[in-house]
Amino acid sequence: MKNKYLLPLFLLAFSTPLISQDYWQLYFQPEGSVRHEALLYKTSNAKWIMRVRFYSETCECYDVVEQKMRRETTSAGFRLAGYDPISVKTGYEHDSYIADNLYFEEDENGETQVTNRDDAGVETAVTGIVKIETNTELQRLLVRFKWN
Repeated sequence: MKNKYLLPLFLLAFSTPLISQDYWQLYFQPEGSVRHEALLYKTSNAKWIMRVRFYSETCECYDVVEQKMRRETTSAGFRLAGYDPISVKTGYEHDSYIADNLYFEEDENGETQVTNRDDAGVETAVTGIVKIETNTELQRLLVRFKWN
Protein backbone atom coordinates (compact mmCIF):
# COMPACT_ATOMS: atom_id res chain seq x y z
CA MET A 1 0.00 0.00 0.00
CA LYS A 2 2.81 2.43 0.80
CA ASN A 3 4.30 2.08 -2.71
CA LYS A 4 1.29 3.71 -4.38
CA TYR A 5 2.35 7.05 -2.85
CA LEU A 6 5.97 6.89 -3.97
CA LEU A 7 5.39 7.49 -7.68
CA PRO A 8 3.31 10.67 -7.22
CA LEU A 9 5.87 12.06 -4.75
CA PHE A 10 8.72 11.19 -7.12
CA LEU A 11 6.96 12.87 -10.06
CA LEU A 12 6.14 15.94 -7.97
CA ALA A 13 9.76 16.28 -6.84
CA PHE A 14 11.09 16.27 -10.40
CA SER A 15 8.40 18.41 -11.98
CA THR A 16 8.97 21.42 -9.73
CA PRO A 17 11.71 23.98 -10.37
CA LEU A 18 15.02 23.02 -8.82
CA ILE A 19 16.96 26.24 -9.37
CA SER A 20 17.86 28.48 -6.45
CA GLN A 21 19.31 31.33 -8.56
CA ASP A 22 17.56 33.35 -11.25
CA TYR A 23 18.43 32.80 -14.93
CA TRP A 24 16.75 34.20 -18.04
CA GLN A 25 17.37 33.49 -21.71
CA LEU A 26 16.99 36.48 -24.06
CA TYR A 27 17.09 37.04 -27.81
CA PHE A 28 17.79 40.23 -29.75
CA GLN A 29 19.14 41.13 -33.18
CA PRO A 30 20.83 44.49 -33.71
CA GLU A 31 20.06 46.01 -37.11
CA GLY A 32 22.55 44.82 -39.72
CA SER A 33 23.88 42.15 -37.41
CA VAL A 34 23.28 38.52 -36.52
CA ARG A 35 20.85 37.28 -33.90
CA HIS A 36 22.23 37.45 -30.36
CA GLU A 37 21.25 34.98 -27.67
CA ALA A 38 21.90 35.87 -24.02
CA LEU A 39 21.85 34.16 -20.66
CA LEU A 40 21.22 36.62 -17.84
CA TYR A 41 22.08 35.52 -14.31
CA LYS A 42 21.16 37.14 -11.00
CA THR A 43 23.52 35.90 -8.30
CA SER A 44 22.48 35.14 -4.74
CA ASN A 45 23.95 38.49 -3.62
CA ALA A 46 21.85 40.43 -6.20
CA LYS A 47 24.66 40.99 -8.72
CA TRP A 48 23.90 40.51 -12.41
CA ILE A 49 26.02 38.88 -15.12
CA MET A 50 25.07 38.36 -18.76
CA ARG A 51 26.70 36.18 -21.38
CA VAL A 52 25.89 36.87 -25.02
CA ARG A 53 26.41 34.29 -27.77
CA PHE A 54 26.53 35.33 -31.43
CA TYR A 55 28.12 34.31 -34.72
CA SER A 56 31.31 36.27 -35.33
CA GLU A 57 32.46 36.74 -38.90
CA THR A 58 35.92 37.65 -37.55
CA CYS A 59 36.62 34.13 -36.33
CA GLU A 60 33.88 32.44 -38.39
CA CYS A 61 32.64 30.82 -35.19
CA TYR A 62 30.25 31.42 -32.32
CA ASP A 63 31.69 33.89 -29.84
CA VAL A 64 30.63 34.37 -26.22
CA VAL A 65 31.03 37.63 -24.34
CA GLU A 66 30.49 38.10 -20.61
CA GLN A 67 29.58 41.45 -19.11
CA LYS A 68 28.72 42.59 -15.64
CA MET A 69 25.35 44.30 -15.29
CA ARG A 70 24.46 47.08 -12.85
CA ARG A 71 20.79 47.70 -11.93
CA GLU A 72 19.79 51.36 -12.21
CA THR A 73 16.42 53.05 -11.76
CA THR A 74 15.08 55.05 -14.75
CA SER A 75 12.08 57.36 -15.09
CA ALA A 76 10.10 54.61 -16.85
CA GLY A 77 11.31 51.55 -14.92
CA PHE A 78 14.84 50.24 -14.57
CA ARG A 79 17.80 49.18 -16.65
CA LEU A 80 20.58 46.68 -16.36
CA ALA A 81 23.62 48.59 -17.57
CA GLY A 82 26.35 46.40 -19.01
CA TYR A 83 30.04 47.11 -18.51
CA ASP A 84 33.45 45.46 -18.94
CA PRO A 85 32.57 43.03 -21.78
CA ILE A 86 35.18 40.29 -21.92
CA SER A 87 35.78 37.44 -24.33
CA VAL A 88 35.02 34.15 -22.61
CA LYS A 89 37.57 32.48 -24.89
CA THR A 90 40.50 34.72 -23.90
CA GLY A 91 39.43 36.17 -20.56
CA TYR A 92 40.41 39.64 -21.79
CA GLU A 93 38.41 42.68 -22.83
CA HIS A 94 36.59 41.93 -26.08
CA ASP A 95 38.11 43.97 -28.91
CA SER A 96 34.87 44.90 -30.67
CA TYR A 97 31.85 44.08 -28.48
CA ILE A 98 29.94 47.10 -27.20
CA ALA A 99 28.30 46.73 -23.77
CA ASP A 100 24.54 46.14 -23.67
CA ASN A 101 21.97 48.04 -21.60
CA LEU A 102 18.63 46.32 -21.00
CA TYR A 103 15.73 48.70 -20.36
CA PHE A 104 12.66 47.28 -18.60
CA GLU A 105 9.69 49.63 -19.04
CA GLU A 106 5.96 49.27 -18.53
CA ASP A 107 3.74 50.26 -21.47
CA GLU A 108 0.25 51.81 -21.33
CA ASN A 109 -1.32 48.32 -21.04
CA GLY A 110 0.80 47.40 -18.03
CA GLU A 111 2.99 45.01 -20.01
CA THR A 112 6.74 45.07 -19.46
CA GLN A 113 8.73 45.82 -22.60
CA VAL A 114 12.44 45.05 -22.76
CA THR A 115 14.77 46.94 -25.09
CA ASN A 116 18.51 46.66 -25.53
CA ARG A 117 20.35 49.91 -26.18
CA ASP A 118 24.10 49.37 -26.39
CA ASP A 119 26.70 51.94 -25.37
CA ALA A 120 26.90 53.15 -29.00
CA GLY A 121 23.18 54.02 -28.90
CA VAL A 122 21.98 51.18 -31.15
CA GLU A 123 18.50 50.19 -29.96
CA THR A 124 17.11 46.70 -30.45
CA ALA A 125 13.90 45.11 -29.23
CA VAL A 126 14.38 42.02 -27.11
CA THR A 127 12.28 39.54 -29.06
CA GLY A 128 12.20 36.86 -26.43
CA ILE A 129 12.80 36.51 -22.72
CA VAL A 130 12.23 33.27 -20.83
CA LYS A 131 12.90 32.46 -17.18
CA ILE A 132 14.79 29.17 -16.88
CA GLU A 133 12.77 26.90 -14.62
CA THR A 134 14.45 23.49 -14.59
CA ASN A 135 17.91 22.19 -13.85
CA THR A 136 17.91 20.21 -17.10
CA GLU A 137 17.38 23.33 -19.20
CA LEU A 138 19.85 25.31 -17.10
CA GLN A 139 22.57 22.70 -17.53
CA ARG A 140 22.04 22.69 -21.32
CA LEU A 141 22.33 26.48 -21.44
CA LEU A 142 25.38 26.62 -19.16
CA VAL A 143 27.22 24.39 -21.62
CA ARG A 144 25.95 26.41 -24.62
CA PHE A 145 27.25 29.63 -23.04
CA LYS A 146 30.53 28.04 -21.89
CA TRP A 147 29.63 28.58 -18.24
CA ASN A 148 30.96 25.29 -16.94
